[in-house]
Amino acid sequence: MAPATGPTLNDLMPRDKTLTIFMDAYRQFVDLVQLLDEQDADITLIAPSNAAFQALAHVPTGNELRRRIQRHFVRGLRVACTQSQHGELQAETLASVPVTVTLQEGSVSALNGVPVSLSTKTPTATLYKVDVLLE
Repeated sequence: MAPATGPTLNDLMPRDKTLTIFMDAYRQFVDLVQLLDEQDADITLIAPSNAAFQALAHVPTGNELRRRIQRHFVRGLRVACTQSQHGELQAETLASVPVTVTLQEGSVSALNGVPVSLSTKTPTATLYKVDVLLE
């Protein structure tokens, strides 16, 4: 896959100081970092806030951290959002976990019933924020 030609989520996410714990976590996995730099990745990232990590009794490490982080990466939603402006659709995370996505006005408003808020878009990916780690 070709690298993106404009700014990527890897470039823009550091501006949001409420996502620093998530950034530190996903950057441990080179393939996830590279995925956000790909030109045709079509990734929707539902990034948990620092508060979401701080609410955990135990922060996962190693393979468990990887699986938890992959639950926040969803392929193909950008195209789906342009085709369906409202309603629900089924998608799958990079951890192969099925999720229900709620759309309002062509944007994701909830994932598995958990409200999300749009943070930023790039030509290759969309970033939403959520205040929980997805199970």
